[in-house]
Amino acid sequence: MKASKKLGAIQVFAEASAGMNSAEELRLALDELGIADLQANDEGLFSAGQVFKEYRRSKGDGKKDGVLPDFMIGAVAYAKGVALITLNDKDFVNKFRNLDVVNPIKV
Repeated sequence: MKASKKLGAIQVFAEASAGMNSAEELRLALDELGIADLQANDEGLFSAGQVFKEYRRSKGDGKKDGVLPDFMIGAVAYAKGVALITLNDKDFVNKFRNLDVVNPIKV
């Protein structure tokens, strides 16, 4: 990851909750890690739709149907100029030009 890029994270509370016992526990863990919620904006959501449209156009064997939520997450990170930290990097790499995608397990 480029040092000049702001480091940030987009997190989906519902997905992250799978490893926690309560919403309060998850919020405390995210706060402790310095991970903040970033809100979607028109630019980000429009970008997600465009990436999804291209994905559907090129859809072939092995492509998933339910990727729009992932594209929305990627688009918000892209629009905000922050890195996307995810274990699911394969759904984001090469979808948004210049989006830093970081898989903490592969670092």
